[in-house]
Amino acid sequence: MHPFLSLLFPNCCAICHLRQDQTICHICLQKLKQQINSRKCILCACLCNTLLCKYCLHAKPAFDQTITLCYETSFLISLIRRCDLRGSINVLPSLYKAWEVINFRNMTPVDFIIPLPEKSLISQKRGFWFALELTKYFSQLAKTPYNKDLIIWKDKNPSLFELNNKFARSFFFHNKRIAIVMPYFLSEMVLNNLAKLLKAHGVVWVSYWVLTKNSKKEFY
Repeated sequence: MHPFLSLLFPNCCAICHLRQDQTICHICLQKLKQQINSRKCILCACLCNTLLCKYCLHAKPAFDQTITLCYETSFLISLIRRCDLRGSINVLPSLYKAWEVINFRNMTPVDFIIPLPEKSLISQKRGFWFALELTKYFSQLAKTPYNKDLIIWKDKNPSLFELNNKFARSFFFHNKRIAIVMPYFLSEMVLNNLAKLLKAHGVVWVSYWVLTKNSKKEFY
C-alpha cells in the first residue's frame, strides 16, 4: 500500500506531514492565514492595533514598506530553521507556497529585486545563498528582474552596506522602486540607513520582503 500512496500522493504537508499532492495542505494554509491576519504597522510590520506603530509614528523610517511572512509563533518557524541551519533546500517550495497564498496581493510593483548580501562562509556551509533563492522565486512570481550585485558589504561588515560602484556612478537607481529580500529582519537602524543610501542615489521606493519579523539573534 505504501508504494501506491507514494504514487498517488507524492508529497506530504511540510507542517502536519499529511500525505497529499501539495507542499502545504489546505488546512495548514488556512491556519497560517488566521495567524498573519493580525493588525500590523504598514511600515515596519510590527504587530499593533493601528496603521503605524509608535516608533514609525514619531520617527518615520526611510523605507516605505515591510512585507513579512510569519512571526515567532508561526508554524513556519521550524521550516525556516531547517532551511537555514541544516541547508534543507527541499523546504523552500513550502515557504514559496505560503508566501504566494498569504503575501502575493501585498507585493507592490517594483522595478527590480535585490537579495541582501550574506557572508560567503555561511552560504558555503548551508550550500546556497538563502536570500538569493528567495529572490529568484519572487522574481518569477512578480515577473520582475533581480540583480544580486547592486549591494555589497562595506569593509566586510554585515551591518554596513554600500552600492556597487559600477551602478552607483550611473543613473541606474534614478526614479526606481526597489524591493530588498532577506530571510530575517535586521534592526530598524540598519534597514533605515540602507534605505537612506538607496534614496540618496535616486530610489523613490524601498520595500523589504522578509520571511520572519524576528532578527536572527532573537530567532535562535
